[in-house]
Amino acid sequence: IGVLTNIGEAHGENFKDALEKASEKVKLFKHTDVIICNADDAIKNEALTNFPKQHLFSWGRHLNATVQITAIEKQEEETTIFCNCNSVPLQFTIPFADNASVSNAITCVCVLLYLGVSFTEIERRMRQLQAVDMRLQLIHAINNCAVINDSYSFDITSFSIALDFLVQQQQLTQKTVIISDIPAAKNGELYLQAIEMLHARKIERVITVGEQWNNHQHELKNKIAVTKHFSSTASFIEHFSANHFRNEVILLKGARVFGFEKIMQLLEKKVHQTLMEINLT
Repeated sequence: IGVLTNIGEAHGENFKDALEKASEKVKLFKHTDVIICNADDAIKNEALTNFPKQHLFSWGRHLNATVQITAIEKQEEETTIFCNCNSVPLQFTIPFADNASVSNAITCVCVLLYLGVSFTEIERRMRQLQAVDMRLQLIHAINNCAVINDSYSFDITSFSIALDFLVQQQQLTQKTVIISDIPAAKNGELYLQAIEMLHARKIERVITVGEQWNNHQHELKNKIAVTKHFSSTASFIEHFSANHFRNEVILLKGARVFGFEKIMQLLEKKVHQTLMEINLT
């Protein structure tokens, strides 16, 4: 069984376009009996054109999808997915509301349906899913803050997912994003796209780190209320003050080369205990 989940912007710098990258990745499935994939993704579909239709078990809103998604209803902490499989209406609920979890859950359901697991059993178990420790973790930080640490890689798709996760944190209203240069950006287009994503989600404060962001401060200031720029991570650390962060959720989003784990160490709440002994004599 081959499962094609998502082909984002990551690793794209060595391919002429997204189709060439997708075509390279689907070579992994040359000897599989079935490929489970999203029917709504045009690039993936084009990359899979050489595979026989009977080898594809697809999902999506497309009419030709094996599992056709008819509706997705999101509540605050759960999502109900309505679908049709072989003209049989089905629905299941998962205890998540973010887009990545919804997509992953539908993919899992397709695998289980292909394996012949009863839908009653699938529906029961989907409700019991628990969050797994992934890249996006909410960590207690200084001055009643919380930090989402996603400083392992940087592409525009994972940035969108991280922003959605940030916006979902309603326990604190103030939102701050600390963002590095985008390594794969060959021109300013990705930076403008990132600024629009920040603006669309009503992010109040953005702190940029890196030489490239210096070229886009004008566009950033036109869209974001409070901005601050540092040429490097070392410069950020040099000017760091704990008083600058209070009662807010902070998203740390950066490429690995920027070493944002050093910023994380400054923000993270120290939870160890200290014992002080005083000799009164």
